Amino acid sequence: MTRGMKITLISCISVFVICAVLGWGWILNDKAVKAAEREAEAQAAAMEEMVEPVEVSQPEESSVYEVPPIKIPKKDPKPQKQAEPTNEAERTGQNTGDVSKPEPPPPPEIPEEQKKDPTSKPEYTKEQIKPNQQEPKGPTGGEKKDGKIYVPGFGWIEDHGGGNKGEVADFELSGEKVGIM
Repeated sequence: MTRGMKITLISCISVFVICAVLGWGWILNDKAVKAAEREAEAQAAAMEEMVEPVEVSQPEESSVYEVPPIKIPKKDPKPQKQAEPTNEAERTGQNTGDVSKPEPPPPPEIPEEQKKDPTSKPEYTKEQIKPNQQEPKGPTGGEKKDGKIYVPGFGWIEDHGGGNKGEVADFELSGEKVGIM
């Protein structure tokens, strides 16, 4: 037998085995599906036997309902006056608080000769460069005073020196139990 014949024979046997396996799987699956359908039908029939039909009787009165008439109250010729708002917050409906928005700085004055020359750079004063920088109000985080330190959100608390303390243990890690367990 030549090598080509052996390959052809093995291929044919492989195709036959694959077809046989697929055929048996299809047959068994079909039988399982039919068995499941029969079982579902049997359960449905059993449920129908268990449930007794209930007769629904129609009410003898008509199905037309009478809706009572809707009464619309008459408008009062003199509307009642509401209390006048006493402050700005009540008039506008907004919280006015103590917050004020700073005014933007005026635009810098540019001389006519600089307006005409596009290569010249404008010059600004210190106020124009950083106009919105204000001195911070109140203490800043980490500020120390009279043995206390300011922590934002917590206020002034006692300063105990901060930092971590480390100590060396007096035992060796030999696997022995330390303390009560």
